Amino acid sequence: MMNNDWKKAILEATPQLKEFESTGIYTAEMEKNLGIEYHDKMETGSILRSLKDQKFHLSYWETPYYEKAINTFIDGVENAEGKIAADIGCGDGRFTELLLDRGYNVIALDSHIQPLFDLSQYAEKNGMSDRLMVIHGSADSLPIPSDSLDVALAIGVFYYLNENFEKALGEAHRVLKPGGILVNSEPDIEGATFKSVILDEIEDLLENLEQRRFKEGKGKTEFKFRLFTKEDMKGHLDAAGFEFLDYHGLSLLPSILRIKTSRGEFSLEELEQKEDQVRNVFDYFDTNGSLHKHVIWNSRKR
Repeated sequence: MMNNDWKKAILEATPQLKEFESTGIYTAEMEKNLGIEYHDKMETGSILRSLKDQKFHLSYWETPYYEKAINTFIDGVENAEGKIAADIGCGDGRFTELLLDRGYNVIALDSHIQPLFDLSQYAEKNGMSDRLMVIHGSADSLPIPSDSLDVALAIGVFYYLNENFEKALGEAHRVLKPGGILVNSEPDIEGATFKSVILDEIEDLLENLEQRRFKEGKGKTEFKFRLFTKEDMKGHLDAAGFEFLDYHGLSLLPSILRIKTSRGEFSLEELEQKEDQVRNVFDYFDTNGSLHKHVIWNSRKR
């Protein structure tokens, strides 16, 4: 499909989508959930594309490893030019641009509208708008036609839906074409439990294993979200109709470094002086480590 024909086809198949105040952003009705409530409390929403260039922010450390895994997992999709991919839970588009650069037409969807304004403006400024469709919607009720996507990304998204996690996986399966590729990342129970041991409370440690939940933030909070073992995730993917292909673990170490730096336990001056050496440590454990914050999953729709 040329120009905006692909967008017209999506809109014709999903009449529930309505343009928001002539912004070029389309909206669909959503049911509130704890994940949406958590992100609504963030004034800017998820702006990890902007933050990946902010030195020593967690996004600065982690983004190269996410991008490496994503590129590896979608390398098998032939002739990406003109095919359709979705970045589910895109925020301000940290990985949207990766998909655009590979030649895909991209649906970028998030439940928080503020970062979508930032993404839309960024795309317009950089000449990407023709190949990008921005949607304000939820991962557990995707306003996307069935069997329409070649690739779906959901990086750090589904676990926020808690009891609707399985529904979101099912939605990803529905919108992918047979043989389409899903790349999703979910928190790893061992990494979360290790973090609780060194940074949080005994109560958090016990909840990680017994309830399969971890907390976002520090201290007492209602915002607690799903955790998974690797066998858990393989089972969920199989039950949703996916063939598991591979996974890659994202090291917990950058996250620990970021927390200890923000607490003043590591010197920014020393970090500046030894940045290349620190990056080498992270590079090593990206390849050889076994203590993971998230696991990035690669699967194919059966």
